[in-house]
Amino acid sequence: MISLPEASHPPGEQRGALDLSTILRPTRVCSGIRPASKKALLEQLANLLTDGEENLCAHQALDSMAARERLGSTGLGGGIALPHARLDGCRRFIGAFAHLAQPLEYDTPDQQPVDLAFALLLPPGEHPEYVQTLAAIVERLRDKAFCQELRNTARHHPEQVYSLLVRPPA
Repeated sequence: MISLPEASHPPGEQRGALDLSTILRPTRVCSGIRPASKKALLEQLANLLTDGEENLCAHQALDSMAARERLGSTGLGGGIALPHARLDGCRRFIGAFAHLAQPLEYDTPDQQPVDLAFALLLPPGEHPEYVQTLAAIVERLRDKAFCQELRNTARHHPEQVYSLLVRPPA
């Protein structure tokens, strides 16, 4: 399970105001995938994350995410997972999103299967924005109304999922 410390924010800064378009591209968003297992989901996410990245290898990304999962599940509950890992060769934060056609067992705190997964690759080492980025994504994905809108959009208008994800929170 993910346990994030509270991110500190300067006075007046809106918490969770991360612009997801800085880490997410339309080509890294997919809807209606049907992985047979958690490992297959992580493999599909690793492929999305490394696609078009010359210095990154999907196999290494998968290995890093699997190693992170062994430390503790990245399942958040409410049908949501946030697999993430640091990866040698990664020079910036890279995100990918998948909506699953059928929910998948994932080892979440509420024991509910996952149908929304936001994956993140991070450069090695310590980065001050690491916790803030994860916290902002978690905060957005814990918004039940947003997730319901995301699920409905993914089912009926998959081409609009990216726009919904990068839309600033209300």
